[in-house]
Formats: sequence, structure tokens, C-alpha cells
Amino acid sequence: MPTDTPAVKALKLALDNARLGREHWWLWGIAGVCILVDGYSMFITAVAMPLLQKHFSLTAA
Repeated sequence: MPTDTPAVKALKLALDNARLGREHWWLWGIAGVCILVDGYSMFITAVAMPLLQKHFSLTAA
């Protein structure tokens, strides 16, 4: 198993001690909203498909 060099250890320590700024929290929020919208669109599609199949008499063929 390779050992970390002092530079790698210093980088890991700096990253572990870094704080999240306003931009980071904003990006986390945007990512969360995107995941929410994606899940909502998938749910709506799952609800609408059986209704559309019944209304238009669609089959799998």
C-alpha cells in the first residue's frame, strides 16, 4: 500500500479543514432542487402514462 507524500498529507489536511462558503451552499441548494424536480417529473410521468394509455387505447406493440 503506497504511503502519502508530505504534500499529499498537507492537501488532505487542508481539504478536511476547509469551510463551505456561500457559493458552495448555493450549489448544494441548486443540486437539491434539480434532484427534486427530476424526481417530480418521473413521478408525474409514472402517473400520467397509465391514464394516457387508457384514454388513447394504446398498447405495448
